[in-house]
Amino acid sequence: MTSRFVPWPIPVIVSILAACGSGDEETKEPVAPSCTGADTGRFCVTPVGEGGDQRSPDGSSCNALVGVVRDFRRGDREGGHPDFEMFWGDGEFGLVEPALGPEGKPTLAVAEPQTVHSRESFAQWYEDVDGVNETFGLTLELETGETELRFGSTEFFPVDDLGFGNEGMYHNYGFTTELHATFRYDGRPDAAFTFIGDDDLWVYINGRLAIDLGGVHAPMTATFLLAEHAAELDLVEGEEYPIDLFHAERRATMSSFVVHTNLEFLRCGG
Repeated sequence: MTSRFVPWPIPVIVSILAACGSGDEETKEPVAPSCTGADTGRFCVTPVGEGGDQRSPDGSSCNALVGVVRDFRRGDREGGHPDFEMFWGDGEFGLVEPALGPEGKPTLAVAEPQTVHSRESFAQWYEDVDGVNETFGLTLELETGETELRFGSTEFFPVDDLGFGNEGMYHNYGFTTELHATFRYDGRPDAAFTFIGDDDLWVYINGRLAIDLGGVHAPMTATFLLAEHAAELDLVEGEEYPIDLFHAERRATMSSFVVHTNLEFLRCGG
């Protein structure tokens, strides 16, 4: 099962790594929901545990992706995580297994990855690990277009000044994003999910890998047409299925996150 991907050029941002003092910035916890407007839609950061399932009482659709964002220390500082601010690259595809693991999380498939320190370090990306990461609730509010839902940000920095802080940078570049929703498969030949961004990105539909943009890389685009893979994904017209998105921002100086889809989300948050 494959998805089509192409590089997505964005002007290189320079001189953004100027130091902001000699030490780490003070950790800050959000005391109330903090929502930031994006190019299209907006994202809201909350204390972990708030928000969550947004299914409408009448079963109607919801226009959001809900989950968590986890902040990590940069790996080039004492106590930092070895997978953040430590690698360059142009993508490393095939990093994860083609099906979600027993805990519903991606599992590293490569014995000697080029852009991940180890199987143990990767296992911390999407788990709450005391002292290793700080977790916050995250909601992506999708704007409704004529034919699709859209979220777009070429400056996606949900944990700026939160968690372990910006660590001497203008933005906090070390975090992972985990988002979930449920959709109804309607069998349309043009039913699709598109992602544009950096760095690692994996989308699973019905627990199977649909989009693979793994590794550290500049923004790339991938579009997955569900009808082309309905048999592989065991999709039946009229039934509901989970869609799970796992993302990582691991290297300065860009962070983009763009979603386009014409799927009908019924349960936002899994």
